[in-house]
Amino acid sequence: MVRHLGSDRYELIHDQLAKQVNEKLIIARKDLKFKQIREHLCTVAMIYSDTSIILDPAIMARMYFMRERINPTFSEKLILLHSCIAQKGPAWFWFRKSERNEYLSALCAAISHQSIRLSAIRVMGYTRYKEVVTKLIELINGSDEVICTVVEAMV
Repeated sequence: MVRHLGSDRYELIHDQLAKQVNEKLIIARKDLKFKQIREHLCTVAMIYSDTSIILDPAIMARMYFMRERINPTFSEKLILLHSCIAQKGPAWFWFRKSERNEYLSALCAAISHQSIRLSAIRVMGYTRYKEVVTKLIELINGSDEVICTVVEAMV
């Protein structure tokens, strides 16, 4: 039952009904937050090739909290991994079931982004795959900083 308290205020006076309404509101809020996070990831992934903008640490934390529900596309995984390489938050979870080629192509794409290039080279050095060594050798024609990072990664 609903009781009118005056002006535009009402109150639920039946405990069971109030409990059901409250539970449905909590579920609706959680779904809304998930949809907002999902839309944000999709939007950032769509404009990433043009802007090179990575995800914010707070968004990364929320995404990781909802990691079981988020099923990212390859372009979304790319932005997640690049944000992780830039130390903005965790993203390895989404690559645990990925094919090796998917992971390596995402790492190789990170080299083209100036802001995370050196970090990507370091991460690539940890993989120890033949394809990675070939890619790292190609980078030796770069700047002194890139050359030093490649040498450190290969050691």
